[in-house]
Amino acid sequence: QRWDTCVEQDCFVVAETGFGSGLNFLLLWRLWEQHKHKPRQLHFISCELHPLTVEQLKTVWSTFPELSDQSDVLLAHYPSHRAGYHHIRLGETVSLTLMLGDATASLAQCHAAVDAWFLDGFDPKRNPEMWSESLFQQVARLSPVGCTAATYTAASQVRKQLEAVGFQVNKRKGFGKKREMITAVRTAKNKPKALKQNWAPIKKAATKPDSSSLDVVVLGGGIAGLSVTRACALAGLSVTLVDATEPMQGASGNEAAMVMPYLTAQSSPEALFYWRAFEYATNAYSSPNTEACFRPLGVKAWCVDDKQQQWSDTLFDVHDWPCELIQKATESVIYPRAGAIDTQTLKDHWLSYAAQVMTADVAEIKKNGGKWQLLDGHQNSIKSCDVLVVTAGINSLNFAPFAALPLVPKHGQVSIIQSEAEWPFERIQKHQGYAIPLSEKRCLLGATFDHMDESMWFQTPQLYADHWTRNMSQWQGFKAWQWPKHQIVGGKAGIRTTTPDHLPVCGTVVDTNAFKQDYADLHHGRHWQNYPAAKTLANLYVMTGLGARGFTSAPLLGQLLSDMILGRPLPLELDLCRQLHPNRFLYRQMKKPLK
Repeated sequence: QRWDTCVEQDCFVVAETGFGSGLNFLLLWRLWEQHKHKPRQLHFISCELHPLTVEQLKTVWSTFPELSDQSDVLLAHYPSHRAGYHHIRLGETVSLTLMLGDATASLAQCHAAVDAWFLDGFDPKRNPEMWSESLFQQVARLSPVGCTAATYTAASQVRKQLEAVGFQVNKRKGFGKKREMITAVRTAKNKPKALKQNWAPIKKAATKPDSSSLDVVVLGGGIAGLSVTRACALAGLSVTLVDATEPMQGASGNEAAMVMPYLTAQSSPEALFYWRAFEYATNAYSSPNTEACFRPLGVKAWCVDDKQQQWSDTLFDVHDWPCELIQKATESVIYPRAGAIDTQTLKDHWLSYAAQVMTADVAEIKKNGGKWQLLDGHQNSIKSCDVLVVTAGINSLNFAPFAALPLVPKHGQVSIIQSEAEWPFERIQKHQGYAIPLSEKRCLLGATFDHMDESMWFQTPQLYADHWTRNMSQWQGFKAWQWPKHQIVGGKAGIRTTTPDHLPVCGTVVDTNAFKQDYADLHHGRHWQNYPAAKTLANLYVMTGLGARGFTSAPLLGQLLSDMILGRPLPLELDLCRQLHPNRFLYRQMKKPLK
C-alpha cells in the first residue's frame, strides 16, 4: 500500500535489525517484483552478528522453493564473512547493504533515511541486545517522519521504547498463534545531534521534483570517470562524460591492470577500504556484459627476502584471513580471486553508460545561476549541468575549488614483452614489480613510480628508455623461475595521482574560505566546542588520488558518489567516508597547534 502512494519516490529503504536466514529480505524482494506500482529502487539494509554459512543458507532456502528466483541470485552474490559493510547490487532495481557485526555499532555507521523497519521478533528477555536504548537512538536517527516499524513481539518494553523515540505505537492481531504484534509510525521530527566538528559533510544534490531529470556531467575519462558514469546511469541519471582526449587513454590506458586487495597486519583505514573496494570491484567487473573484461588469474606475491617473509608471517599471525581472500604458500602469498582487467574492452562496455561523450579542453569551472558551467580558455561555455563530478586526476588542481588538495603525481611506465616460449606462470606475479600474462607469449611488466618535477605535472608523460630496463631489472636474481628469451614490443607512460595518506579523495567539496573562517580556532584543541557544519559548494563532487590502485577502488567510489548525489544509503561506513573526504587535509592542517 505504501509503494502505491510513493511511485515518484527515487528509493524506498527498508532496514532490519537481524538478517538471520534472509527470509524477510527474500519475501520483500519477491513482493517488490510482483508489485507494479512502486518507487524506482528498493534498498534493503540489515545487520547480522552471527552470519550463517552458505551451506546453512542453502538448507534453509531449499524448504522455500517459491523463493528460488531470489535466493539463487542472492546465493551467487552472498558476501564473505568479513566484518563491516557489504554493498550488493542484486538487479536493476534492488540493492542490499548487509552489515556484519553488532547492530547498534553497525547502524551508528549508517547514512540513510529509512522508510520502514523490520525490528527483531524476539522478546527483549530472550534477546536484550536487540532492544537496547542505544539501538533505539540509532533507529530514531535514521527515521524521518512517516517511517514505519513492525515487530512480531508485543512486549510493553518495546512499545515504551518506540514511543520514547517519537513513534506512535499500535497493537494489531499477530500471526499464527501469536495473539498480538506491534506496528508503529514515526510522528516526531528528528532532533539531529549535530557533530561538534562536522568538517566532512555528506550532502545529496539539490534535486528537482524528479531527481532522475538531473543533468550530470563527469569531467575526466579515466577509470574514475567511467565508474561514476556507470553508477549514475544505473541509478537512472543522464550523464555526459567530458575529457580533453579519448577516454581511458591516460594512466588508465595500460593494456591490462591489476585488481587486488591491499592487506596490512594491523587494522588501518587503508586496508579496510581496499578490502571492501576489492570485493565490490570484482562483482562489478563480473556483472553481465562486463565479465569478459576481468580475468581472475589470481596474484602470487613472492616473499623471498627477510623483510617480505617477516611481513607474510606477521600478516597471518595477527589475522585469520578467509582462504578465498589470501592464502599462505611457500615463499609467497596468493590472492586467489584477484586478477587482471582488459582496460580497453572495459572502456567499450562502460562508455555505453554515458548519454553523451564530449571531447573538450576545459579551462575553468564556475557556478552560474544554479548551474555549473564548463568554460574553455576563451571563457566560452562548453557545457552546463545541474551536478558536476570532477575525476580529472592531477589536472583537478587546475580548477579553483581543488587547488589546495595535496595531490602528488607519479610518473609510471609499463613494458610489453614478447617471448619465444610460453611464460612459466599463469597467475599474475608480484615481486619488486609485477608481471601480468596477456597471452601465452605476451606479458606486461610494471611499473616504475617516479617523482615528477612540478614543471612536468600537466604535460603528456613521455616514454623513457631507462624505464624499460628498470622494469626488467626488478626481476634480476629472481630464482623461482627462469625468464624465457624475449624482446620489448611496446609500453605506455602515465601519471598516477597519489595522496600523502595513500587513500583516494572522494566526496563533497567544501568552501575552503568559509571553512577557514568557521574553524579558525580549531588549533586550540577545544574538543567540547561546537562548530558549524562545513559549507559545501552545492552539487559539486570530486574523485581523484587513486594512485596505482584505481581499478580496485574506482567502482566502489563511483557508487559512493552516485548514492551521495541521489541521497540513497551510502555503501560505506561513515568513518571510512570521512577518511576519504576531500576536506580531511585542510582539517588536519588546521588542527595542528600554531608554532
